[in-house]
Amino acid sequence: MPLLNNLLKGFKKELNKRIRANRSRPMPVQSSHPTTSQSARTVTPKAATPFKPQTPAPTSAEQKSIDDQIAAKEMIMPATATKQPTTHQPHDLESVPPQNPAVTRKNNGMIRIKVSYRDENGNALAPTATLTGDYQAPLNIPWKTFPGFVLAQTINYQQTFFPNPDGIKLIYSRQQAAPVVVYHRDLNGNLLAPPEYIEGDLNSNYQVKPLDIFKNTLVKEPDELAGQFGTNSKQLSFTYEPRQIEYNKLEKQMFVKILQTIHPSLAPRSDQKLNMTLPVGSVWKVFQLAYDPQTDNIWLDLGGSEWVMNDNNTIESMNTNPNVLPADMPLGLPQIRYTITDEVDLDQPAIVDMNPKDRIVIWATPYGDIQPTGLPGQTKVTVTKNLTLENDSHWSQLADGFWVETSYLKFI
Repeated sequence: MPLLNNLLKGFKKELNKRIRANRSRPMPVQSSHPTTSQSARTVTPKAATPFKPQTPAPTSAEQKSIDDQIAAKEMIMPATATKQPTTHQPHDLESVPPQNPAVTRKNNGMIRIKVSYRDENGNALAPTATLTGDYQAPLNIPWKTFPGFVLAQTINYQQTFFPNPDGIKLIYSRQQAAPVVVYHRDLNGNLLAPPEYIEGDLNSNYQVKPLDIFKNTLVKEPDELAGQFGTNSKQLSFTYEPRQIEYNKLEKQMFVKILQTIHPSLAPRSDQKLNMTLPVGSVWKVFQLAYDPQTDNIWLDLGGSEWVMNDNNTIESMNTNPNVLPADMPLGLPQIRYTITDEVDLDQPAIVDMNPKDRIVIWATPYGDIQPTGLPGQTKVTVTKNLTLENDSHWSQLADGFWVETSYLKFI
């Protein structure tokens, strides 16, 4: 240790001597006009030579002491570990096993992507498609359409091939298609049948055709007889020139009895029904017949634009009215069969106590001729006279002179 201190003292002494010598040396004068050689040459200063103090060589005993001190310091100070550089190697995609069957890498480095087609409830609409391509190569999704469905959502959309564990999912939602309405009219624009409403799934096909009973008289058809259902309704029309209806007058009186409730039509071959019904059991006089050569049907005119089709299931034809007295005993004449047991003059309002859709029979006289038109329910009338016959039937005469059965009226 004394030897080391002596070396440090000698080094400081020699350093101070050199500093004093440098300070006493005069500084060179720099010319304000450097020579050509000076301006063209760049002088690089030399590195300073480190100072080495001159000390006497240590003796063998001193050298041994120095070596022992150095060895002791090395034992005390910990060794510094040398950090080896780390090289990060990229993962080999081929060596990594696939995590999901929706995307796989083939042995030649290509990528597989699965595309599924499902509805909103997860039901498959088509088999899953598998696409194969190189990494980052363009990917074209095979879009598909399904009748009654529209594409609502695309999950995991991608335009190039790259690993996609979940695959591409196309979700479709159901959509209701608008109907196609078909009209069948004659040359005057009258409907020959109720409008047809054709329905189907969106984007599915439809086809229309004329009515069978009128196809031989078709004069115009729609521009397109087939197409696909869409979101907007379509209206198509067929125009016919059917054979004319033949009208015939009756040579003899004819009556019909209603067996089932009927809604009369406004005219023969018309689907427009009147807002009324003919009560079951009521008897009606027939004024004329109409023959439809197109359908081979016979229509009966009950008066007042009330037409019914001749159908044995709904009406019964009769030559006489069972409710009418024989001709030799009309009511009101001296030879009347029934006598009046009570007669009261009135001026009393009343209402027809029936459903507005129903009608009651109007008579010219009690048990006389039935008038063509009935009296709708809820109609307000004025009663001028009430009669009671010996058979205990009750009749009311209205202000217009016609008669109705009193049981159908409600006085107010």
